[in-house]
Amino acid sequence: MAYVNTDATYYSPNATSVDVTASCTPYNPANHAKAMVMLIHKTSGSAIVADTVVQTNTKATLTDSLGILPSDPRGTYYVLIVWYNFDNDPVLTAQSKDIF
Repeated sequence: MAYVNTDATYYSPNATSVDVTASCTPYNPANHAKAMVMLIHKTSGSAIVADTVVQTNTKATLTDSLGILPSDPRGTYYVLIVWYNFDNDPVLTAQSKDIF
């Protein structure tokens, strides 16, 4: 089972990033090429920030820091991670708890 943790559950209006740690199980290095890490605005469903983490085939755990701006919409967010294989097909997804 995959999981996603964030460094906090509340971010002030002056916050500059959301730090993410994630792990995927079952882990198969031959089947995990990259991961898309997205900060999703829960109300609109829009991705506020999206990063691609490459070479996820070397370890089951990944870390990423998603930059956020004071001008980004406020509200409830969550982090969504989608792992992809070498054919660019999604193989696993995980979602964090809500972030306020």
